[in-house]
Amino acid sequence: MTETTTEGAPQSTAATVAGGSGRGEWELDPAHSHVGFTGTQMMISTVRGRFNEFSASLELDE
Repeated sequence: MTETTTEGAPQSTAATVAGGSGRGEWELDPAHSHVGFTGTQMMISTVRGRFNEFSASLELDE
C-alpha cells in the first residue's frame, strides 16, 4: 500500500562504505536529491507530491 524510495543517499553511502571505513557523519546533498510521494485516489487517479525543503543526515559508527 505504501511505497517508500530513497534516491541518492543509499547509492552514495554504499559507494563510500565499499571504498573505505564509512565511519562518520554524512549530510544529504539537496542539490542532487529529492523527496516525493505518490498516492491513489479511489483507484482512479494518481496524485504526486514533493517537498521543496528538506534535510537529512546519516551517522555510521561501524
